Amino acid sequence: MLFISGLDSAKEEHATFERFFLQRGLATLTLDGPGQGETWYRMKMRVDFEVTATAAIDWLRGRGDVDGTRVGICGVSLGGYLAPRCAAFEPRLKAVASCGGDTR
Repeated sequence: MLFISGLDSAKEEHATFERFFLQRGLATLTLDGPGQGETWYRMKMRVDFEVTATAAIDWLRGRGDVDGTRVGICGVSLGGYLAPRCAAFEPRLKAVASCGGDTR
């Protein structure tokens, strides 16, 4: 499960969310995408945030300890908008969950 934070949060804040996935047997990859968390000092947020999911899936598919062909995505706050956007443009994502994203 890829886990995407909001605009002003960092990946380290999401241990509680990760624990729920792990208890259900799902591996997690929580990341700061471009312009999020610790990366905002060095790079800007991208409109085409799905490139982050594509890069993460490419990386997961190269690992032997997870099944990179069965990847879902979950986002909170701004990540709740970004996760469905990633799912719309990255066909290898098998599931999507949005927590708190306003898509108006």
